[in-house]
Amino acid sequence: MIDSGSTACSLYYKGKKVWRSVVMGDDQTCHDGIFVFMAVVPYIKNGPDVHSQLFAIRGEGPAVLLSERLLNEPCEDVGHHHATNDGESYYLDEVLPAPDGVQAVFNRGPDKNDADIMTTNDISWSTIKDWVNEAEASAPIQVAPEGSYRILPLRTNSQDIVPHKN
Repeated sequence: MIDSGSTACSLYYKGKKVWRSVVMGDDQTCHDGIFVFMAVVPYIKNGPDVHSQLFAIRGEGPAVLLSERLLNEPCEDVGHHHATNDGESYYLDEVLPAPDGVQAVFNRGPDKNDADIMTTNDISWSTIKDWVNEAEASAPIQVAPEGSYRILPLRTNSQDIVPHKN
């Protein structure tokens, strides 16, 4: 259940609030008990909340931060973006339903002409389920007022996700 009333909604599971502020996500980004949503990452490295990223949650959670695994880049607070290893930055711009999963559209920061660099990633429901299972089995829990969440380690090879620029 999502409680609305503002630009962001709280997420509940069986009457218990499991995430305080969901920015984007709906019944079309939910499959087999896993809900994929956009939310602000709470308190990375004891800093302020930072721009929106991609999460998934099963049941009462905790949620799993998917952005780092998907982009294979750490999520670090640098101003209003997340700095990547190659000096780019990113935040989630949209999460949309896709034929067999969800589509995540990231803003990777401005190019040399100050135009936004957008990348789109399609993630299958089977991949999302695998990542949630992996996180539940081995990823440490980060506790924050927004909601508890797990962070997956970065991929060690080119696994199954290939981003494409818009």
